[in-house]
Amino acid sequence: MNNLWVVLKATFINDWGLNGFSKNVSGTKEKRKMMMSSLVLLIGAVAIALTVTMYAYLMADALESIGYLDLLLMMAGLMSVMMVFFTSIYKAQGTLFTSRDYDVLMSLPIKNSVILTSKMINLLIFNWIFTAFVLVPTGVIYYMRVPELSVGFFLILIISVIFMPLIPVIVAAVLAVFISYFATKFKYKNLVTIVGATAVTLLILIGSFNMNSIIESFMVNSASIMEGIGKFYLPITFFTNALRDMNLIELVKFIAISIIPFIVFVLVFSKLFGKINARLGENYKNANYKMKSLKSSSVAKALLQKEIKRYFSTPIYVLNTGVGMIIIVAASIATLFVDGQTLTMYMEMPYVAELMPLNALLVLAFGIGISCTTTSSISLEGKNLWIVKSLPTREMDIFKCKILLNLLITIPLGIIANIIFFIGLKFSFVALLWNLAFTIVFSLLTSIVGLVINLYLPKLDWASPTVVVKQSAAVLIEMLFTFAVIGLPIASFILFKISNITMFLSIILVVLIILSIISYWVLNTVGVKKFKQL
Repeated sequence: MNNLWVVLKATFINDWGLNGFSKNVSGTKEKRKMMMSSLVLLIGAVAIALTVTMYAYLMADALESIGYLDLLLMMAGLMSVMMVFFTSIYKAQGTLFTSRDYDVLMSLPIKNSVILTSKMINLLIFNWIFTAFVLVPTGVIYYMRVPELSVGFFLILIISVIFMPLIPVIVAAVLAVFISYFATKFKYKNLVTIVGATAVTLLILIGSFNMNSIIESFMVNSASIMEGIGKFYLPITFFTNALRDMNLIELVKFIAISIIPFIVFVLVFSKLFGKINARLGENYKNANYKMKSLKSSSVAKALLQKEIKRYFSTPIYVLNTGVGMIIIVAASIATLFVDGQTLTMYMEMPYVAELMPLNALLVLAFGIGISCTTTSSISLEGKNLWIVKSLPTREMDIFKCKILLNLLITIPLGIIANIIFFIGLKFSFVALLWNLAFTIVFSLLTSIVGLVINLYLPKLDWASPTVVVKQSAAVLIEMLFTFAVIGLPIASFILFKISNITMFLSIILVVLIILSIISYWVLNTVGVKKFKQL
């Protein structure tokens, strides 16, 4: 237990950069950076909490009116489980198998089970936070609606927050173990890992499209909606009963059904943990290498090739940025199978027909925003940043290659998705041109802004690329920027009751172009200075 605590403490301090606060000198750049990151995290936390509270309040009104208020707890639990599972699929492989501290940890007199447990708890930390953001506001709303509940309700709620993410994290970790173990059998391990994780994601997406029929199959022979959902995911029944009835026996059942798989996973897979990590660290070399004529290329081309190679050699980087656009393309393909009569009915409604391409554009903008590679591109240089800085080339050439990598991912897939949306939703050719223009401009804007943010908030002392790609302040700020750029036009559209959509789109597009120009100027001036100071 003491070894586990030491490993957890060291990992937590390193991943979150808390050693910056331990310096005796006050007002250092490191502390200012930490304060800025903390402020951003606080703003993001408040925004998420307020959003969840608002939705929980509205949902409680609707459910209470039909006598199904208890369903609020069940739906919140299911939402947190699905969210934890989906995010953990990407994080599990990077957290468990590609961390830089593996060799150091294995050289210490510590059992594999202790190391694996520390990795799993590290994977759970963010999921506990996400789960709390869903369950706590929902629990407060429910508590306010049921006066006979006591304060002990919140004790059960806190315990539930701790144990709720265990099963989805274990399932995601098992998938990560099998994908990684399968990948060790091949020469191109990273490619197999990426393809495997992407395939799992697409299967989940296909399953979500058929969720109605899946739920209906569980509802057969069920006395109520809650009983049917309980058949779909049994732990959620114990969770709901424990909170609704203040039932400690149901709470014990919920804890047991959550903790037992965790213990079994650690005991079983700790034996494979070292073997998989060792195999993933192997490199293949050709035994029959033959000297050929060497080809020269420009510095810009070499830098771009380096960016592409590093991108595909870091599975978590690809999964966190590329899969978002792949899902958007998959969603666009799904529109090809929309019932013709239903689509015709909607398209005959004038205002709905005008909004259809805008809905597709919002989906694309969100996909582009979460697929930004530049928010991590500086941080992923890590301790090798000095090599890039010493190259005989201008800083802007380095920046352009990092931006170009992001554009190569978002623009081609965005164009493909736009064309498929155009065919599937049958909106006008003019609307397609608008969507293509927004796709290109927004891709450029997020690429530049993401790089500027990463220059302000780099994280170079990382042990695992997962920390940079999933948990850094730069990624969170870029996400908030994306939500703001998408949310403000939506709010303006609703608030001012816009009727001239063409004029509205023209203004938004001009604003995005101006923001892109300003961001490029900041990158070319302040960004270059920041890069030299790193």
